[in-house]
Amino acid sequence: NHCSFSLRTLRQILSTAKALNQETPNNEDAVIRQALDSVNLPKLNAGDLALYEGIVADLLPVAAETRSELKVVKAIVETLHREHLQAKDKFVRKCVQLYKSIEGMRGVVVVGESFSGKTTAIRALKNALSDMNLEIKLQALNPRAVTLEQLFGYFDRSHSWIDGILSKALRDSPERGREKWLVCDGPVDPEWMEAMNTTLDDARRLCLGSGTAVSLDAGVRMLVEAEDLRHASPGITSRCSIVFMERVNLGWEALVKSYCEELPELLGGKKAKGVGTVSYTHLRAHETRHDLVCRLLLEKKKKTTTKQ
Repeated sequence: NHCSFSLRTLRQILSTAKALNQETPNNEDAVIRQALDSVNLPKLNAGDLALYEGIVADLLPVAAETRSELKVVKAIVETLHREHLQAKDKFVRKCVQLYKSIEGMRGVVVVGESFSGKTTAIRALKNALSDMNLEIKLQALNPRAVTLEQLFGYFDRSHSWIDGILSKALRDSPERGREKWLVCDGPVDPEWMEAMNTTLDDARRLCLGSGTAVSLDAGVRMLVEAEDLRHASPGITSRCSIVFMERVNLGWEALVKSYCEELPELLGGKKAKGVGTVSYTHLRAHETRHDLVCRLLLEKKKKTTTKQ
């Protein structure tokens, strides 16, 4: 329910191809393949991905990564290592797809279950671009945690207009050369999502109940982080670029390794061993990450005591 192949999608493919043609001219097949992959790959799951690649491979050759993409990949990997996170290939690829989606569209929806890496991907990309001298201000809010009046604004008893959390955040435009990512983290509700239609199309304006409108700066990006889009209208999904995250991109081993790396050196720290010896029965027992790590440390302590 998150895939959309409308005329807006076709327009996005053509706009992406136009931008890519300036970097690699005289190679139309590679440009079209890169544009198709940039728009379609982020929204596909593992099953649909194999089907898509089988169809497109019969028509167009595989396109090589551009220099800008290689720089972003290098920055993302360095950022993940610095923050003691695992730079798995599938997860890094999703971060690059998120980067392309943000570059191509003003509105991006990151969809996926819990522990699929949605928040980590956004923050890792933000930090990676900051290392590349692109200053980004990240502001997150949960639209379902407040009322619509608190979110968009309301008239007080003196009939004076009071800006809400969202309208005030959009009025605070970033300086030239900087970007601002406004992340709406929470379930998609038609009550607040439909009110943001005009911020996602070419108008780029938020219409308020006071009769005024807030124009979005060119450096403002609207991001939505949700588990699914079952309550989103087709108008929303067609206006946004969709990035679908899956737990398979990370796996449970990455969580355990990152947790162990953050432990003090006295408890193992980066030298913690035995992570790979955890059997699948731990996962089937639905143990939490803390329980897994405690079990690993106890096993390590028993082995050390036995040797002594």
